[in-house]
Amino acid sequence: MNRQCNAIVAACVVGAAALSGFAKDKPAADGVVLKADYSAKKQWNYAATYTSQGNFRQKSSNTAKSTEIRCSFTATKKGAAKLGIKVDSVAVKSDVYKEDLQKEIRDKLIKADYSLSLANGFPTIDTSVEMPASNYLEWDLYRQLAKLLPALPAKPVKQGFTWERTDLVPMQTARGKVTCEVYRNYTLNVLTGDSALISWKFRYAGSGKPDSSALTDIPVFGQGNGTAVIDVRAGCILNAEMNFTAPLAMVGDVSVVWHEKAEITLTGAK
Repeated sequence: MNRQCNAIVAACVVGAAALSGFAKDKPAADGVVLKADYSAKKQWNYAATYTSQGNFRQKSSNTAKSTEIRCSFTATKKGAAKLGIKVDSVAVKSDVYKEDLQKEIRDKLIKADYSLSLANGFPTIDTSVEMPASNYLEWDLYRQLAKLLPALPAKPVKQGFTWERTDLVPMQTARGKVTCEVYRNYTLNVLTGDSALISWKFRYAGSGKPDSSALTDIPVFGQGNGTAVIDVRAGCILNAEMNFTAPLAMVGDVSVVWHEKAEITLTGAK
């Protein structure tokens, strides 16, 4: 069952990858440029939380398995177009991951040095690299950030402005390659002083070739929503959170519905 649970977690992570693709935005008159370039301070400290629950049904048996992960990390600007991410502490509580895997997750996160691109004026991950499913069997902060980092428009915008982003994320599974098309629809809900509240809805859908039966074993369909508060003057994300649900999926003779929540909050800067 643990392997089945991990496969579901893997697919959910892929489905919510960050969007760096660009689409045409609805025109806006003079407004404010939304940015998260992290140039105002040398170091930014964040707290991250992640919770998930899988509801598993096998014949007449019903089981719920959950995971909770909390960590703190530091973001430091590296040159003009890079943001370095370093994890400072990790705590894992899980019905899905065994204790040895929990320790491995903690150790890898503490040792890892992540890098995000700031080339577009906001942090993004590289979604062009094909990622094997086996690499998703462990929780990873880098991929959680992918779900929480909004793609910002380059032009000045006003309250009520909307924009769209679409990206394709390739994933190699044991049954063949699955390409996930991820779509987000953003709205600038509130603009007060230096703070901008953004909300979005996202969905993803997958297609598999040459063996489309991969789609029956891995849930590459889902939808969710997210919000982010940006300090426009400081050029940073103050808070971001998302909720995600994968619809009913089959893994062998087990049916699964998976729910995820993730959040990052700025705790300090210097």
